[in-house]
Amino acid sequence: MLYSVPDYYNQFSCIADQCEDTCCAGWEIMIDAKTLQKYKEVEGGFGNCLQNSIQFRRGSFKQYNHRCAFLNEDNFCDIYTELGASMLCDTCRKYPRHMEEYDGVRDLSLSLSCPEVARIILSHKERVRFLTKEKKKESEQFEDFDFLLYTKISDARNCIIGTLQNRKLDVNVRAAISFALAHDLQNRINSQEYYTMDRQINRYKTETVVDYMIHKLELYQSKEAERFKIIRKQFSLLFRLEVLRKEWSENAKLAFEQLYKNGWREYIKKRRRFLSYMRKNEELGISYETILEQLYVYFTYTYFSGAVYDENAYGKMKLAVISPLIIQELCQARWQENRSLTFADIVDIAHKYSREIEHSDINLKKMERLFGKKKEFYFEKVLISLLS
Repeated sequence: MLYSVPDYYNQFSCIADQCEDTCCAGWEIMIDAKTLQKYKEVEGGFGNCLQNSIQFRRGSFKQYNHRCAFLNEDNFCDIYTELGASMLCDTCRKYPRHMEEYDGVRDLSLSLSCPEVARIILSHKERVRFLTKEKKKESEQFEDFDFLLYTKISDARNCIIGTLQNRKLDVNVRAAISFALAHDLQNRINSQEYYTMDRQINRYKTETVVDYMIHKLELYQSKEAERFKIIRKQFSLLFRLEVLRKEWSENAKLAFEQLYKNGWREYIKKRRRFLSYMRKNEELGISYETILEQLYVYFTYTYFSGAVYDENAYGKMKLAVISPLIIQELCQARWQENRSLTFADIVDIAHKYSREIEHSDINLKKMERLFGKKKEFYFEKVLISLLS
């Protein structure tokens, strides 16, 4: 079994009650079958508490005011306190660690939805390296797994991450080139021309093609008024999704008003000031471009290879591109409101976005569906959002 992890993976350590958020509120926590059986066998007063606070048929903890029934007033877990770490369910024991599974391969990552993880990822100044290690473990058999397609998608992901980390180029140009590669790759997936993918991927690694793409992408620059109309519609995607936390929905609506209510001229003027401010913002302790790079890389690494299951590499790359774009818009709205933007602000925005999007299968599926239907997510529109 081959395991892959980002180089910051082992830096994480839960900061417990020092965290400004809690992973025990705001979403349904599912319990694995083995732990559910353990809970059924607990006796005494706490056993009664377990019986009354778990939905055994559904396999989840009950919630009160959107908080897990076992999350106490001090933001500690009563199960951990009363029964110890061995009695935590898989979800609670593993979070924010995340795993994507393929035939013979496991991609491990940390979830951006955790504030501490968001700090680790967004403060990472160097290019992220992905470490692989082989462990002697019997591979789980995946029926109908297309290993040939997986190898092509995996090679494409490596190429895309390399492009996203090419710091000789503007970070949004890197994202645009990566987006173009995914678009071209999808055409070959649709026609099942797998044998041509290696040549296509290798072309995107050459300086000649990169220079050609930079020149070609100039068509999508300096279209700020058109970008205003597109990004406003792309941002509106948030209002079509399942809401996990009411305050998230309210803050998104306030940000929308803050950004777009005064029309395109005012938006462009403020956006130029915001980008200028961020380029000079020493409080961040890291360049704004590097923060954006880490966001693009995070979403690409986590989701792109999943295209082996639905043959939708282009949709996965749209998620990896649109997510940082929306986070940028939310950052600008926060800056407009406060006339400043701190690193803590960006961590707050990124982790809250991740909680709402990444921890709802309904939202992830709906986003991919809308990416394929709505004009604001067409190839040229996304390029304008990235480059203008």
